[in-house]
Amino acid sequence: MTRLNLNALCLVTLVSLLCYHETHESAYGRYFVDALEVIHHRGLEQLDRQTLFDAALRGMAQEHDEHSNFITREDKKRYLSDLEQQFTGIGIRVEQKRDTQDIVVVDTIIGKPHPAHDAGMRPGDRIVAINGTSVVGELYGVVVNRIRGPRGKPVTISVVHEGATQPEDLVVIRSDIAVDSVMGNSRDSNGRWEYFLDSDPRIGYLRLTTFGERSADEMREALTQMDQNGPTKALIVDVRDNEGGFLDAAHEICDLFVDDGVIVTTNGPGGVVQKEYRATVEGTFGGFPVVVLANRNSASASEIFAACLQDHQRGKVIGQRTYGKGSVQQMIPMEGNRSLLKLTTASYWRPNGKNIHRLKNAKKEDEWGVRPDDGFEIELTDEQELARRRDRRERDKLPTTPPAEDNPPLSQIDPQLQRAIEYLQSELHEIAKQ
Repeated sequence: MTRLNLNALCLVTLVSLLCYHETHESAYGRYFVDALEVIHHRGLEQLDRQTLFDAALRGMAQEHDEHSNFITREDKKRYLSDLEQQFTGIGIRVEQKRDTQDIVVVDTIIGKPHPAHDAGMRPGDRIVAINGTSVVGELYGVVVNRIRGPRGKPVTISVVHEGATQPEDLVVIRSDIAVDSVMGNSRDSNGRWEYFLDSDPRIGYLRLTTFGERSADEMREALTQMDQNGPTKALIVDVRDNEGGFLDAAHEICDLFVDDGVIVTTNGPGGVVQKEYRATVEGTFGGFPVVVLANRNSASASEIFAACLQDHQRGKVIGQRTYGKGSVQQMIPMEGNRSLLKLTTASYWRPNGKNIHRLKNAKKEDEWGVRPDDGFEIELTDEQELARRRDRRERDKLPTTPPAEDNPPLSQIDPQLQRAIEYLQSELHEIAKQ
């Protein structure tokens, strides 16, 4: 046999093996299509192929682990807008009253720009018509969809202001709204954030609601603004109820507070280290005590932040043990990038090398999540949780009336925040004695 014939025989053998392997591997693909067609044609319920496909991928993703999921075509835009901190609208938050079914404006300052607020809409306004058509008796979702529309297009909202009897027509231009993820203690009369506490102007307060695309820039901007009247003396960073976001955003925000060492490490399948994220000196804000407020709903990127500051002794963690989500999800485009597969591909570990992720059968005494520092674990009652969230929602609004003089003390509304203030005040007292 000539060398040419031998090479040709080897090539044919290799191709045959590859074809056999491909046929074997793709058998499940054929089974999947067969099942989809059988259910579509023979099922009692008439389900279209797209619905069946979405359900199958969602089931496969969730079988992998609880944090994996399939983001359908319909949900992709909304899902990405949350992380990108941007949506097209008029910049309001509304609710439907249970007793009257009225659609009422809750807030008109939720990002930048403020088209609804600039047009004259205010919290408490009752929406009665959109583009001249009444909304009375319509469902909440229907009203919201009527308000939405293409960027740059006007919409006429008829509202009845509090204390008024006749509606006023407000023409609002739909815009791309950049949603704040870093918020202060309250707003001034122009809607700008006030970053220092009313009770002690030496202490700054920043609430981080998500770790989105712009969060690190927002945090850097807020810290810079706080330093304009002199170096920041003390700071509270509130990540309670923050469910996380982008890993890169967590790394960048941690790097603003830590100037050296490991921030977080990611491990892939088999425990192989994928990447080590480290801090850098440039751009670090230091020289002042920090408290991180966390609770059982603080997850993922929030836990990276809390663990990093705790392990580097850069800040105290006060509140409750965090959720325990130490896994990284990768967004994999599907259906020609019309949908997304959110798949867990790695786990992350805190700077001290300990685990954050809470396994299915984890016990309370196991190593997971981020625990408050010794002596700083504070559980809130259901009533205190409601009061805390209600107070924070009111502070997020543009102030239209002076605060009530008979408000309950902070120790009743938010004992965790009260404890953070007391700790920082004691630290500032010790610093002053040096």
